[in-house]
Amino acid sequence: MPLLMLWDSKIRIVVTGVALRSCLGNLHQTWHSLLLGKTGLKISQPFSELSPYPLGLIENKPLVLSSLVNPIIQEALSSASLSIPLADCGVVIGSSRGCQGEWETLLKTGSVQGWQEMFPHQAATLTARHLRTLAPVLAPMNACSTGIWALARSYELLKEGLCQQVIAGAIETPITPLTIAGFQQMGALAKRGCYPFDLGREGLVLAEGAAVLILESLESALTRGVTPIAEIKGFGLTCDAYHITSPEPRGHQAIRAIKDCLGRSALAVEDIDLIYTHGTATRLNDEREAEIIQTIWGHNVQVSSIKGAIGHTLGASSASSVALALQSLKTQIVPPAVGLNRPAFALNLAPEATSARLRNILCLSFGFGGQNAVLALTEVDY
Repeated sequence: MPLLMLWDSKIRIVVTGVALRSCLGNLHQTWHSLLLGKTGLKISQPFSELSPYPLGLIENKPLVLSSLVNPIIQEALSSASLSIPLADCGVVIGSSRGCQGEWETLLKTGSVQGWQEMFPHQAATLTARHLRTLAPVLAPMNACSTGIWALARSYELLKEGLCQQVIAGAIETPITPLTIAGFQQMGALAKRGCYPFDLGREGLVLAEGAAVLILESLESALTRGVTPIAEIKGFGLTCDAYHITSPEPRGHQAIRAIKDCLGRSALAVEDIDLIYTHGTATRLNDEREAEIIQTIWGHNVQVSSIKGAIGHTLGASSASSVALALQSLKTQIVPPAVGLNRPAFALNLAPEATSARLRNILCLSFGFGGQNAVLALTEVDY
């Protein structure tokens, strides 16, 4: 609450740039394939000691985190018509796994070469060096909700007047032996594919990915002569404090996060035109999320699900949802729920790409440890 007292309520925060990488390609390639109902998930066996599983690989073999940083940062900057140096640009880029793959390689080989560059904040520090920024640099780790947490903190930095712009999002390269083995032991991995909210859903599909946005005030964007993509109206962040992996059965704190977001955004339940779900395709998580949506909206809101197309990118998943939700606002299209064949719940999920009047979109994320994060995107009215 003390931080909120420092906010300038007149400052409106907008998105002026966006970049994405997924197993379907860059932002435009991913969006095009998503609208066609395609998936980038394939049965793969990158590690001989582990069984084959459906995975979302960007290339033919698992990537290291650092390989995604510069390309996606540069794409985001170009999208926002920004050039380096950017001394007043904040950095809030997180990852739930960080450099885990590199650490596993070091342990396997017995080498300690370069370990100083492999801490969880690698993506944020590499970005800061690339920008040559003197502004705040943060690296949140909030499980699958990392991306929205990064965007929420960026919103706060701008409201507090601490930066001119903020580059924010999450980058994840989670396809490592330990990650696969861990989810395998939990019984959370799908064996055939990713089918969110489907009767035949069997688990999540791990995938690599990254999504980064450029945020700034509306005044800053207009002064630079840049057309904003969308406005971030508000967010809601809560924790279940219930279990390390399972969601709280009644969804009280998840519902509270949604209501907090709507309250901050001055939006009513009926103002929401589309929800981008967390939609992991695990039996329990999809059931809880469907119950939460039905409790608040019933069957009256359009719902989208993207993990059937690009998989679960863990910390980058919620940032990826926001990046694709921006495409929905821009094109006025609801993408299909890829992988949905036999709906298990009374949700308004589109079987194919559908044109719709979209003004306000909510992005939901419910991560391990009960990390609930919700973000509201709206058309920019000025």
